[in-house]
Amino acid sequence: MDRKMEIQDCQLVNQMRQNLQYKYNHDEVVSKMKDKELKEVNKIKLLELDYDCEIKQGKLKKDLIALDLQKQVQIVETELKRDLGKQTKQELEEATMRTKKELDLKQMALEQKDQRLAHGIALEKKAQCFLVIDSLHRDGLSVREIKEHLDLLDEVEL
Repeated sequence: MDRKMEIQDCQLVNQMRQNLQYKYNHDEVVSKMKDKELKEVNKIKLLELDYDCEIKQGKLKKDLIALDLQKQVQIVETELKRDLGKQTKQELEEATMRTKKELDLKQMALEQKDQRLAHGIALEKKAQCFLVIDSLHRDGLSVREIKEHLDLLDEVEL
């Protein structure tokens, strides 16, 4: 009878040890998955910050170019005013119109370049987001969790 009790005690101790080991392994796996998911979310946030910084830099460059163009217009106008005694009013207006047209063309070219740059940056960021989501899928994230990441991806505008 004592032997039977000892065997049952040993079985009970073994069962408790297995349960504790399972709980420890499970907690460790869950912790690693949460860390990995947190890293992926942080990657997406960093990508969004990079995108925002690049857009702001583009806007600052555009503003600097616009200021430069305004300065050029002022210089041309000043030069034209100096030459006013030599030219008729109509010639002055024609020269001013030509200068403004040239500047308008330059401005349009810069805006198109900025649009292409912003579009290219957005496509690159979106591709990087797709790679991150693909790695999340390979890491075994559920469809719901991936959907949350896709919702973040939809916020990236082209």
